[in-house]
Amino acid sequence: MKSRLYISNKWETNLLPSTLLTCLLFFYPLITNNINYGYLKEIFVFSISIIFILHYLLFKNRIFIYIYDIYIAIGIIYIIFNIKNWDNDTYVIICYIILFFCISKTRWNINILLIIISISTIHALISIYNNYTSPLIGIMRNSGITGIYLAITYPIGFYFLLNTKDIMQKIIYGSNSVLIIISIYLTDSRSAILSISICTIYIYIKSSNTIINHIRKINIKQTTICILLFTSLGILFLYNLINHRKDSVDGRILIYKITTKMIFDKPILGFGYNTFYSVYPDYQASYFSTNPDSKYKIFADNTKYGFNEVLQIGVEYGIIGIILTLIFIIYLLTIKTNENKFIISPLKYSVLSILIVSLSSYPLRRVETLLTITILIGILASFEKRILFSFNKIQCKLLIILFSFFSFSFIGSIINRKNAYTIWQNTKNTSISDKEKMTIYNSIKDKLKYDTQFLYNYAVILSKCQKNEESNIHLDKILTHMNTSSIWILKGNNYKNINNLHEAIKCYTYASKIVPNRIFPLYQLMLIYKEYNKQNQMIKIAKHIKEFNVKIPSYTTQKIKEEANEIISIYN
Repeated sequence: MKSRLYISNKWETNLLPSTLLTCLLFFYPLITNNINYGYLKEIFVFSISIIFILHYLLFKNRIFIYIYDIYIAIGIIYIIFNIKNWDNDTYVIICYIILFFCISKTRWNINILLIIISISTIHALISIYNNYTSPLIGIMRNSGITGIYLAITYPIGFYFLLNTKDIMQKIIYGSNSVLIIISIYLTDSRSAILSISICTIYIYIKSSNTIINHIRKINIKQTTICILLFTSLGILFLYNLINHRKDSVDGRILIYKITTKMIFDKPILGFGYNTFYSVYPDYQASYFSTNPDSKYKIFADNTKYGFNEVLQIGVEYGIIGIILTLIFIIYLLTIKTNENKFIISPLKYSVLSILIVSLSSYPLRRVETLLTITILIGILASFEKRILFSFNKIQCKLLIILFSFFSFSFIGSIINRKNAYTIWQNTKNTSISDKEKMTIYNSIKDKLKYDTQFLYNYAVILSKCQKNEESNIHLDKILTHMNTSSIWILKGNNYKNINNLHEAIKCYTYASKIVPNRIFPLYQLMLIYKEYNKQNQMIKIAKHIKEFNVKIPSYTTQKIKEEANEIISIYN
C-alpha cells in the first residue's frame, strides 16, 4: 500500500506566488469590511494580480490555453458588455478573474494547501478572540459568511488528518479541524454546519477502507438495518437543522418561489449580469399583490441575494448560465489525480463543500468567500493537462504590452475612485451645510457612479436642498443596481415636495408592496392623505396600521400605531 501522505520539505512552488497568495488570503478578510480602507481592497487585489501575471508572462516562453481560459474570456467580455450593471464589486471580480488565470498557470505543491488551512485556523482564532458574540460574527463581520469561509477550507485539513501516519501531524490537523468545527457551530451557520457534516462523512468513507470492508462482510439484513439507521439519523439531523430558526427557512422558501417564477419568465439568457437586486423586489411586490394574505408576508425583506447560487445564476444568466456552470464543475471534478492525489483530492472535497453551501447561501456574492473559492479552484485548475492550444513567445510579449495598457487604465480608475470616495467620506462626516455638501458631491458623482451608497446619500442631500426632481433622477439610476423600499419612500417624499400627489402615493404604495411587513410606508401614506384632506383613504390606512402585525416592535412603531389610533378616534 502506498504511503498515506508525504509532505516534502522541498519548496517546489515559486516563492513569489506563494508569498503573494499568503498575504492576500491573510490580510484581505481583515480589510474588506472596514469602511476606513475604502478602495484599498481593489488596489490590494489588483496589485497582486499584476505582479502575478507579469511574473508569469515574462518568464514563460509559451502560454497553454485550457477550457477554463475560454470561460475567463467569456466572463470578461460579458462583464464589459454589461457595463450599465456594474457596481463597486465588479472591479474586484475582474481582479479575481485575472488572479484565477495566474493561479491556474502556476505550479503548486502541497505547501500551498498547508498555508491555506493555517490561515483559516488563524482567522478562526482571531474571530473567537476579538469578535466573540452569539452567534459568532467573526472576521467577515457576518456570522453566515464567516461560517461558509471556514466550511470551504475545512475539507483540506480533515483530509490531511485522515491521510497522514505521522502522530505530530495528526495532532496538528486534528486541532485545526476541531477548532474550525467549533468556530462554525459558534457562527450558527446552518449551511456551513450541513456542509462540514456531509464532507466529514464523505471524506471519511472515501479515505477509510474499514467501512467499505465491513460493508462487504455483513449480510443483506445487516446492511438494510445500517442503511435505515443512517437514513433516520440523517432525516432527524436535517429536521432539526431546518427547524432551527424556522423563520429564516420560511424566508428562503419565499425567495425560492419568487426566483423560480423569474427564471420561467426569462429562461434562456436571464435578466443579465448583476440584476438580481434590482429585479427581484419587483417580483416580490407582484407576488404579494397577487397573494395579499400569504403566510410569507411576515418573512419578506429587501432581498439582495437569492440564497441559492443555482437559482440566482438561473435568474441572471438563464439556463445557459446554469449549463455552463455545471460543465465547469464537471470539468474540475474530472481533473485526473495521478501523482498529485494528495493535492487534488482535498481540493475536490473543497469544491464539494462549495456546492453544498451554494444550495442555501450566497458564497459567490461576497468578495471575501469568492476570493477563497477563486484561489482553491485556480490551484485545482493548475493540474489540468487537457490543452486546447498555445501562444508562442512573440505572442506572449504582445499580451504583456496589451495588459500593461489595461493595467495603467484600471489602476488609474481605482485611484480616482478612491480619492473621490475619501472626499465623500470626509464631507459626509463634516458639519457643513447641505448645499455645500451638494456642491462637493456634484464634483465627484461621475467617479462614484457605480457606488450605490454614495448615489443614495447624494439623492438624500439633493432632496434636503429642495432639488427633488434631480434627486429622483439619481434614485432612478440606483434602481438599476438595487431596489429597496427606502428608495421608493424617498422618491415619494420628493414627489410630495413638488405637490405631485399621484406619483407620491404610487411610490409609497409600491414601497409597502415590496416589503409588506414594514409599517413606515403605510405611515407615509396616512400622512399624505391627512395633508391633502383625503379622510376616507386616511382612515382606511389608519385602520390598517392599527391591525398591522409588526415584525420587530419598537418605540417608533408604537408611536405610529398611537398616531393611527388617534386619527381613527378623531375622524371615524
